[in-house]
Amino acid sequence: MTAPAAQFESAFGKSNELLNRVQDEFEKMVSNVNSIADWLPDFVWRKVKDGIQEVSRLIDRLFKELTDFFTQPGSPGALWDAAKAWTEQVGAKTSELSASLKIDQLRTDNEWDGTAATAYKDSIASQQDSLKAIKSATDALDSSLNELAGAIIAFWVALGAALATYVSAMIAAALACATAVGALPGVAAAVTATGVVIAAVAAFATALATYLNTIKTQQASMRQQLANNDAFPGGKWPRSTTDISDASVTDGDDTDWQVQ
Repeated sequence: MTAPAAQFESAFGKSNELLNRVQDEFEKMVSNVNSIADWLPDFVWRKVKDGIQEVSRLIDRLFKELTDFFTQPGSPGALWDAAKAWTEQVGAKTSELSASLKIDQLRTDNEWDGTAATAYKDSIASQQDSLKAIKSATDALDSSLNELAGAIIAFWVALGAALATYVSAMIAAALACATAVGALPGVAAAVTATGVVIAAVAAFATALATYLNTIKTQQASMRQQLANNDAFPGGKWPRSTTDISDASVTDGDDTDWQVQ
């Protein structure tokens, strides 16, 4: 497993674990409040109870907002593998072909001349353009996939940090709720902390959505590039305008070849 892949697995696992801790700490808070309920004046108890209900409502909201992310966390590893495959299996090989498809690298034009030989040489430039178009597309795809993988990791790292801070606040709030003096401040702190983490999640989601829109724009550009047939006349691999399929050397037609 690569270091970035390990970072994703760690961040996702940590976030999942911390989200489970949220429910545990809330249950401890409720248990602690119930244990000191008899010590609280009625007006304080009503405020504490209302606060507990508000925390419960906010936690439900937090879980609902995170459900889709945990159900479909993304797969940076698959994106990296796809990017690597396009680069190594298509882009690199295309680049190798482009380097070898040059006049000074070919022997045929040195050994033959004539109309067909000229047509053969003339087709090299257009084939070079086609190879460059393919390489450009694979480079763009590689960058887009890698950037998307990085954005997914950044989201989970940020979420893990926010949840860690939130769980720490919930632990402190639950402990405070074990005392008559600290129950009301503890519940109030839990309400505030839950609101803060919900706002943080919304900010992370917005940032990720904004980046995904950027990726969609890149993908649209790539689709347009792939649909552009300038380098592929008629949607096919370029060939010479003169017929060079005739293998005869001199038979009186327009494709006569001669040994130099």
